[in-house]
Amino acid sequence: MKSGGGDGTSGDMEVRVARLESDVEYIKRDVGDLKLDMRVVRSDVSGLKVDVARLDERVKALPSKGFIVTASVTIVGVLTAVIALADKVRALLG
Repeated sequence: MKSGGGDGTSGDMEVRVARLESDVEYIKRDVGDLKLDMRVVRSDVSGLKVDVARLDERVKALPSKGFIVTASVTIVGVLTAVIALADKVRALLG
């Protein structure tokens, strides 16, 4: 009955079984800790989903690039017209 690292007898079997039982207890404790940690992670991920959805809605409400370009070009055009026509308006008024 000789194998692996043993001497072929079951004389140290109790010590080995005790060690395995101890190791299993640590494994069970660690698995329990992991379960608790996973609950926290799930809660955090759920909160992140809500935050991302909120940000998505806020970004959708922002003006588009096309609107900003159109508004900027319009403002520049109006200012250019005011500057170009300022002398004519002064001449008409006064």
